[in-house]
Amino acid sequence: MADIHHINKSCLPNRKLAKIRNPSLVRQAEEIAAHYHPNWDNCSTYARKLLSRNAYIILGYHLNKPVDAMVTWCELDNFGQPKGGTTTALKMAWDIHIPVFNLYLPDKAGTLSQSSHFLRRNGINRK
Repeated sequence: MADIHHINKSCLPNRKLAKIRNPSLVRQAEEIAAHYHPNWDNCSTYARKLLSRNAYIILGYHLNKPVDAMVTWCELDNFGQPKGGTTTALKMAWDIHIPVFNLYLPDKAGTLSQSSHFLRRNGINRK
């Protein structure tokens, strides 16, 4: 198995995909992620980097242009709460009222209908 720290990013089909973290905003992104993660102090440096990526995913590369909606496949625990690293992104999205469409939920037809309605309402047409 390849060591994750030695992945050759030049092999990616689009090198820009490797540019996930804005170097000038790393500290700010980590502060945002820390706000949403319940046990930040016990996260490894690698986990903190992964979790802070959510700030860029939800808020944009410069942390100032949030996405219009979030589509996810996020498993829920026994209390109906999201599980895993995606939880950090979900909390960010919910906090700033970004619509979230979770395709993990049992009513996939309802979720797809809601997302289609959102796209139509926002003038996004299928091609």
